[in-house]
Amino acid sequence: SPSTMRQGDSWVANPTRREIKHWLDASGAYTTQPFYGYPGKLLKEMALKPHFLGYLKDPFAREHIKCVLLSGGGNDFLREKVLRRIIRRNGRGRIPDAFINDVYHRGVLDDMKRYLERILVAIRATGSKTPVVIHTYAYPVAGDYPADFHPPAPIGLGMGPWLQRVFRPEANNVPEEMWDGVTRHLVDAYHGMLTGLEAQFGHLHVVDLRTCFGKTVRERRSAWGGRTSST
Repeated sequence: SPSTMRQGDSWVANPTRREIKHWLDASGAYTTQPFYGYPGKLLKEMALKPHFLGYLKDPFAREHIKCVLLSGGGNDFLREKVLRRIIRRNGRGRIPDAFINDVYHRGVLDDMKRYLERILVAIRATGSKTPVVIHTYAYPVAGDYPADFHPPAPIGLGMGPWLQRVFRPEANNVPEEMWDGVTRHLVDAYHGMLTGLEAQFGHLHVVDLRTCFGKTVRERRSAWGGRTSST
């Protein structure tokens, strides 16, 4: 039956959100193939090993693939090792830019864009006209609890929390009242990079999930606190 190929991180492993399901329904993809991914997966890994390309190169299999769903990028700029370099230590000011190392952040975004371009070009090289869907991430809230995946991740995975560890005084010393603004700034920058790719590649569709857990800090804190995932 018509299906969707999926590759990515923990978000592609979660039950499909309604915002993404809209695109799958519109493309006529009624089922989803087993996904290729795991929590923590990076775009570089997806670019170097795009497992779904074998299906798209096969003319018979390609007839049944109605959509390619990519879920990736969050681990590239929000994982603790990278975030510690993106966030400017002891920044001063009342705007998010004051706490962000713009040169390093721009380099991270450029690398992410290059990996996604490689994937998108490879898909087109198969001769497939299959639409590609990629999503942004919900605005995160810095919490003090580890990631909680649905379905649950293997015992001992131990992912998170990471935002709070980077922001607190003994690390990069970001004032708590700036945490939300800084994280929104980072996710908005990722969204901007994706929409630029959407204009460049006609077969790419970006699904905006930034406010899927709420538009206010209180709404998002309640949703994230419900352990749908974590930061």
